[in-house]
Amino acid sequence: MNRAVFLDRDGTINMDRGYVHRREDFILLPGAVEGLRLLQAAGFLLIIVTNQSGIGRGMFTEEEYLEFQKWVSDTLAREGVKITAQYYCPHSPEDGCICRKPATGLFAQAARDWELDPDASIAIGDRMRDLSICEERGAEGYLIAGAEEIPKHLPKRIHVVRSLLDAAREILGNGVYIFGAHSRAQTLCVYLEALHPELQVLGFLVDNEEANATEALGHPVLDLRDNGIMPNTSAAVYLGTRGVHHAEVTERLRARGFTDIRPVTPELDTELRMEYMKAVYASRGRGFTLLDDCPAGPSPEASAEVYIAHSVFDAPLQKEVPLRSFEAYVQAGAALADRRMGECSFFDDAGDSISGKNRKFCELTVLYWAWKNGTSPWIGLEHYRRRFLLPEDWQAMLGEADVILPVPLYVHPSLAENFRARHEVRVWEDMLSILKERNTQEYEAAEVFFDSEGCYSPCNMFIMRREVLDDLCRWLFPILLELEQRVGEIGDSYQNRYPGFVSERLISFFFDYHREEYRVIFANKSFLQ
Repeated sequence: MNRAVFLDRDGTINMDRGYVHRREDFILLPGAVEGLRLLQAAGFLLIIVTNQSGIGRGMFTEEEYLEFQKWVSDTLAREGVKITAQYYCPHSPEDGCICRKPATGLFAQAARDWELDPDASIAIGDRMRDLSICEERGAEGYLIAGAEEIPKHLPKRIHVVRSLLDAAREILGNGVYIFGAHSRAQTLCVYLEALHPELQVLGFLVDNEEANATEALGHPVLDLRDNGIMPNTSAAVYLGTRGVHHAEVTERLRARGFTDIRPVTPELDTELRMEYMKAVYASRGRGFTLLDDCPAGPSPEASAEVYIAHSVFDAPLQKEVPLRSFEAYVQAGAALADRRMGECSFFDDAGDSISGKNRKFCELTVLYWAWKNGTSPWIGLEHYRRRFLLPEDWQAMLGEADVILPVPLYVHPSLAENFRARHEVRVWEDMLSILKERNTQEYEAAEVFFDSEGCYSPCNMFIMRREVLDDLCRWLFPILLELEQRVGEIGDSYQNRYPGFVSERLISFFFDYHREEYRVIFANKSFLQ
């Protein structure tokens, strides 16, 4: 549903000179246009609700008023303000109508016409009757002082301000923007709104040539290249883009007048994601256990081998990170490479392997090799640039756990729709068809999971017991290999990596479907530059 600001007109937007209906009597109040621009940029519909008893008193005709009303809208439009609609009561006070404020008939009509959520809307006026919707519903109200004596005991939802501009600034005082409008930025928006309900997301900011929607998650997408866009530059801006772009985006935002710019660093992203997932799991009545929170037990007898997928195409790290005692490099796609990498202890073309499929399967060729050739009681998979953040004595903290997965992340609006929006739709549909052919009951559960769930553990990373790995891979690889047969080659090299994209979602489904059989705990991961 939409959010609106219900605005009185005379005394709020323009000077109240008594029954204003002529152009020469319409004088905008100081700051009114700026306040309206701020509210508009925050995504509110601007709806004027006004008593015009001059019509009922015979001072001017309804036709004259409608002509004047249009002129008011046109005048504000030239100032960059779009009035969504104007509602007026033509009756005199003696008529006993249901539309003259403080009656709420006009508010109710506007709510129906524009699919408004009255409880999430706001009313601004210079008299208490302009805020009657606040007493009937949960709307916040802002009373502009000066027109009448302020009641001694105001309802909690009524706030006194000096002007429309002050009301706008107070409304947006906890407002923030998010730079970016695609998946990463939308995920950030979900985290912020869930964890910090006191914040008001004013909109998504963009300034590039990419195809951007006009709104996302119910918030406007504001193109800063449009000179008609007047964002509130005193609001904070979270950078919902990849870190590599933060410096240049910050420079462009500062040139626009923004000063409170907040890059979403890997550390902040981890903090938000972790707290969000704790809240999600708690709302479902399920435990969310971090490896870091597990107590250390006796020194384990079982050992772990965590394999790091590394290929000849990996750019060197800015700073070499030494391997931990349980880690070893495996050359991914060794069958396709023109050389053996000296830093690798293993090669994914040794023994039973699918190394030749690496261009599509990426790190999954190392997963397949580890499944067929690994011998340790615990086996893990990491990436050259993505490593688990593990306590020094993590193996003693496993307790009864069977699996370590990365802390999940959220994608909007669901795993299924997010995949369809970002990848080839036919890949997803073929994957579902394969699930259906293999096991109808499992397919039905998967369809519900993918359509309703927005959280999944990314990157095909894990550490798990050897027997659990056997169960996962015996289920996973027949699906992926059949999918490859059906889909074949995709011309775009990124989209051609579809087995890896699909497997992230499948692995998350597998452990959700078998959550009574395997105890999953989570660990954070790092990204190495």
